[in-house]
Amino acid sequence: MYVRDTGLLHSLLGIPFSKKALLVHPKAGASFESFCIEQILLHAHLHDPGAQGFFFRTHTGQEIDLVLRLRGVLVPVEIKLGLAPPDTRGLEACMRNLWLTKGYVISLSARRVEIRPGIWMCGLRHLLQQRRLTP
Repeated sequence: MYVRDTGLLHSLLGIPFSKKALLVHPKAGASFESFCIEQILLHAHLHDPGAQGFFFRTHTGQEIDLVLRLRGVLVPVEIKLGLAPPDTRGLEACMRNLWLTKGYVISLSARRVEIRPGIWMCGLRHLLQQRRLTP
């Protein structure tokens, strides 16, 4: 079962209502990923009612969390709970296979930084405040 509402998920898992309790829970990363995907999709629908979200996985197992179709353009997004630049091989594979030049890693970072050519790492708030996600 996949629970899209992270508040409900935390309640079902018995996670106390505190940042510390959530961050030490084994499902913290999955919860952060679900929260970010929901927020990105909700925000995208405000700008493009036809926006869609997809999961991407290659036959070799490389994957990313979200491929957003926004105004007819694909935007690949990887989500990681943390501050360090993650392994971007899945994101790079997605970008290569779909002929994309720009991708995002959403993290707890407070600033936007290019961690690889065409791959930007930033916090969720920064991504949602951008006027254009596409190249």
